Amino acid sequence: MGLWAFDGEYSLLTTSSIDSGAFEPGKLVGSIGKYALASDQTLDLSSLYTLTPAGDGQGAINHLDMRGNGAQTLKVSIADVLALGVENSFSNASAFIDHLQMRIDGDSGDKLTLSKQWGSSNDQSWLAHGQLTLDGQNYNAYFNQALGLEVFVQSAIAVTVI
Repeated sequence: MGLWAFDGEYSLLTTSSIDSGAFEPGKLVGSIGKYALASDQTLDLSSLYTLTPAGDGQGAINHLDMRGNGAQTLKVSIADVLALGVENSFSNASAFIDHLQMRIDGDSGDKLTLSKQWGSSNDQSWLAHGQLTLDGQNYNAYFNQALGLEVFVQSAIAVTVI
């Protein structure tokens, strides 16, 4: 497990590794890279691409935490989940298995915008995809069927889909 600090008030914590054997087909991976937002931070996730540790294409910041630091605002696009999501990282339930997954934790007051990658094509849309429980907390699932993407958003977060 490693911790990297960057200029500013945020850090990146890796909580799993390739050496752990967590990348076996169908096995849950969990948080590969967890990014905790700083107090009252607004973040466009694409700004983190260069901070992502590489591990044979399996290193990613797939878990974002907005809890306990005031009201944060986060923007996540389809391109972000394609770049940073990890297959079967949080749920291997039949509805979610074999999808690139990302998890977002937060409190009331936190805001998330889920955006399309480009244009208005139907294959670039986010759809509500049910609810699930992770680590005893309730999450809403958002899905892109054409690309096999899932974003699990803690239910207290206000979500806008554009």
